[in-house]
Amino acid sequence: MVPIQDRSSRRVGDLLDAAAQLIEKEGILSLSTSSIARSAGSSVGGFYRYFPNMPSILDALANRNFERYLRLATDKTESNKKVSTNLYRLALDTYIRMCREEPGFSRLRFGAEIFPHSTSKTRAVTIIVAQLLSIHNEAVEDEPPPLEATQLQNIIELGFAIIDRAFLENPEGNQFLTEMAHKLTDHLPTTSSGVSKT
Repeated sequence: MVPIQDRSSRRVGDLLDAAAQLIEKEGILSLSTSSIARSAGSSVGGFYRYFPNMPSILDALANRNFERYLRLATDKTESNKKVSTNLYRLALDTYIRMCREEPGFSRLRFGAEIFPHSTSKTRAVTIIVAQLLSIHNEAVEDEPPPLEATQLQNIIELGFAIIDRAFLENPEGNQFLTEMAHKLTDHLPTTSSGVSKT
């Protein structure tokens, strides 16, 4: 027999997955409690058992997006190292990967622009930089040159904004804009050593 807590967690996951798929196909404004419940194989009553309203499930989905982003960005497996050893490129390429592979991410992202309980973009980037610096604390060798932590926060936030624009109408991302985002650090000054934590 499956424990009640495990069943509840699975049902919440099913509802979040259904909402993400519907956002990907039809957009956020088309969502309804009935469409999410139907897609998840649940009832509207089942939906309200876990989420009191639509903003609450979208907040939960946005926060799940952020957790998944952090997990990917801080994964030190060989497959992740192949993306880039440079922290800006790692942050940006993970964001692009989420836009391409995570259902609904390119529309909802971390949710800050839409729902008040989601992680704000600035706060999200601060957390991302702190996590990257704690995991990848060795000096980086990849181009562009290493950045101070504050520079890294600012440039990641700007890069994310460009990538958001790149995925507005193209599910694979506008190539010109993704290349522009990758080149943001080309003309920044080099620090004396690796990425600084101060």
